[in-house]
Amino acid sequence: MEERFNNRIDELKSMFLRHRGREESQSDACSPATSINHRPQMTSTQLPRPFRVRDVVCLKSIMNPLETVAKGIIQSIDPSTEVGGEELGPNWCEVSIQVAVKKDERLIRSYGLHKTIYDAYGATVAWPCPYSQLTYLVGILLRGTLLAFQP
Repeated sequence: MEERFNNRIDELKSMFLRHRGREESQSDACSPATSINHRPQMTSTQLPRPFRVRDVVCLKSIMNPLETVAKGIIQSIDPSTEVGGEELGPNWCEVSIQVAVKKDERLIRSYGLHKTIYDAYGATVAWPCPYSQLTYLVGILLRGTLLAFQP
């Protein structure tokens, strides 16, 4: 049973990585080079890659940048995208909250009924790129639910 489970995880990982390779054409203005604790996998001649739509990220607290307050999926990095009636602007991204880690953390840009991370669960929020960290998990999005596996 465990071997079958591990084989399925390996299969999902490779499927995700193949799919991710097809998404390479997405360009964006938000670079994780300025992210908190960003540890990209790169050679000495490569620069860190910029964030992309569908990247899985950890959102960091503004008050304590070492603390993860939520995990989500980047929906947009276009500065002209509106979230809650306000344009993102440079170095901000639109993130769909998938996991609320610190539920009472106040949103930096609250809107409507969305005041805390918990309020925004399942919705999108604007979050500054320097307080977003790429998550090196292999995951798939299945019917709107994020399934993530440690590589």
